Amino acid sequence: MMKKKTIWFINKDAAPIEFYGTHLRTIKLAQYFQSEGYNVKLFCSSYVHNRNLCLSDSNKTFEEKTYDNIPFVLVNAGCGSTNGIRRIISYFRFAVKLFIHRKQFEKPDVIIHTSRIPFDIPIYQLAKKVKAKYIVDVTDLWPDSFVSLGLLGKNNPCVKIAYCLERYIYSKADNVVFSMPGAVNYVRENGWDSDQGGDN
Repeated sequence: MMKKKTIWFINKDAAPIEFYGTHLRTIKLAQYFQSEGYNVKLFCSSYVHNRNLCLSDSNKTFEEKTYDNIPFVLVNAGCGSTNGIRRIISYFRFAVKLFIHRKQFEKPDVIIHTSRIPFDIPIYQLAKKVKAKYIVDVTDLWPDSFVSLGLLGKNNPCVKIAYCLERYIYSKADNVVFSMPGAVNYVRENGWDSDQGGDN
């Protein structure tokens, strides 16, 4: 009998439905794969995005709980509902803690990562270390969102570095899934697709 494959869903901003969590797409995908016989584990922040609510009962780095029959791993990465530099730092802390403590959990066969490039690059390195198939699930175009909102200029050195890291992750991923219309054009306009001489 073949061993059931294990899928890690990594999405810092996902949260259980009962707590009005965001990113329900990730939870629904986890439920679907679980119903198809896969072992799933969903890694998210212990703080519910956009709410002043912490789901963890302790100060531990990780706390495992089950919501709607889905095994959650709540990661203590700091930050609450605020935006700005604290939120950016929390993305980085979340990714680094998972990378450092990856051996605490059953090795995944597949990682489906809702990425916030460039702040969570260590998740790709994690996938490489455990030799898991790495799928990037893009629900928001970071860093392009900052440019579109006028928060940063496209020629800002930090933005240029972020774009380079975004292209790097897309080229290294086994698959890239976009949940928004027009994202394929975004890749083409940046010259990252194979037809334009890129890697994707």
